[in-house]
Amino acid sequence: GASGYVIWDTFMWDHPYGMEDDPKNPWQEPYARLANGALSYFYPPKRDGLPESPDFTVTPSLRIMTFRESVDDYEYARILDDLVDRAEQLGVDTARARIVLDEISSMFPGTVEWTLNDAWYANLRDRMASAIVDLKDRLP
Repeated sequence: GASGYVIWDTFMWDHPYGMEDDPKNPWQEPYARLANGALSYFYPPKRDGLPESPDFTVTPSLRIMTFRESVDDYEYARILDDLVDRAEQLGVDTARARIVLDEISSMFPGTVEWTLNDAWYANLRDRMASAIVDLKDRLP
């Protein structure tokens, strides 16, 4: 299973091939050399260019919202895995939770492959939550 995740940039607005004195506006000219803006999790507040005075607010992207969901999913899976280990040490039946854990693994048949079925993800998330609550209720 996964043991962690690293993001090496969160707002790659600059264009390495551009001029430093010619800043680019990611709203108008997205940096698409790396998976079409994959490292742009936040955007500057103004869509039409640079503000007259510094404005340090940012606009979250759909990417960061999706990333947050994935972190929540990872935490659910980790919680469930830890509960299964604890339950098995105490002799508590974990068959239902094991089925859910096995299904999590099937989401990722390879390191660069995954399912695109978002309804299946949502259903699995619900079943992870249910399995977590069920095990917690049955543990001393």
